[in-house]
Amino acid sequence: MRFESAARRMIRAARGHPETMEGAPVIVQPPGPDGGRRVTIRGEYVGIAYHLLDIVEFLRRAGLPEASTTVDDPELIEWRGIGPRAWTATG
Repeated sequence: MRFESAARRMIRAARGHPETMEGAPVIVQPPGPDGGRRVTIRGEYVGIAYHLLDIVEFLRRAGLPEASTTVDDPELIEWRGIGPRAWTATG
């Protein structure tokens, strides 16, 4: 029996969700004027992240205990505008 991580289960489950069939189940928008990045998981708004650790916490709350190792996985997270290392305010 093969072990499947929670992240892989989320990706597989999201394939059937109309909001995420084309891409990753987690969407992180570009930084806004205050530097915060809007985050949705499976099409549901979960909050504003001001640091990478906020993303890890949102993923943990969604049931991904290995979240800190999955932030660079493009099948799990779509980083819009800029990647996971950018947290600068725009405008």
